Amino acid sequence: MKFKFIDHSRTIVKISGPDKYNLLQGLITNDINKTNKQCIYTAMLTPVGKYLFDFFVYPVNDVLFIDINASQKDDFLKKIQMYKLRSQVDIIDASDKFQIVISDEPLEEWSFLDPRNGYLGYRSLISTDAVINNHGLEVYESLRISMAVPVADKELIQDKSIILECGLDELNALDWDKGCYIGQELMARTKHRGGINKRLFPVVFSGPTPEFMDPIISNDKEVGKVRSTHRSLGIAMIRLEALKDDNLKVNGHLLTIRQPHETAS
Repeated sequence: MKFKFIDHSRTIVKISGPDKYNLLQGLITNDINKTNKQCIYTAMLTPVGKYLFDFFVYPVNDVLFIDINASQKDDFLKKIQMYKLRSQVDIIDASDKFQIVISDEPLEEWSFLDPRNGYLGYRSLISTDAVINNHGLEVYESLRISMAVPVADKELIQDKSIILECGLDELNALDWDKGCYIGQELMARTKHRGGINKRLFPVVFSGPTPEFMDPIISNDKEVGKVRSTHRSLGIAMIRLEALKDDNLKVNGHLLTIRQPHETAS
């Protein structure tokens, strides 16, 4: 295997009960009914349509497991409990029983092909007692960065990011045909009024690795900011009007824009 490792940045929430689908359907950007066949990737938004959480939903028997960034778990539990009201739903922190393993081949446990992009391999739900020989984290991170696949606490910023600017629609996090959900109005308005004017792109640096939020300059004008880096690769938020400029610079050094979601060379 090229990569196989426990992702310690992720944690698990278990949702069960007869109303679990109805509860999630009114909160998330994707269609929860798709989980009758597969894992889905989705997001929750604020009432004004800004990014709040993103996560995976795994269907296992009659239970839904939420794979979410560990730093967001407590806020997610509070938020979903607030919306639960009288719904017949049990919501349990299952981080002491399950963990997530990422690998380029499926494991014997509950393994699901990454719904964002198949090149990111499989996400497996396994017991916390399992022992894994971790390897290939650097390979995976290079792959993720090269395709501009954003993650929480790095490229996705709570209460600020607009998920269309972060490419989550192209990563299968949205279903445009489902019913209403919190924050849907901004998504629909953005789509039908001409879309976005900036978005995340994978970039390659020619000089020293820049820092988070370092400005990207075109003709003495700021047209973007660096969001994350990995050696000579990075992810940056760049205005679409600057895409044809072959003289973009960060800290005085040229950078090259790649198209999103291409595989690493």
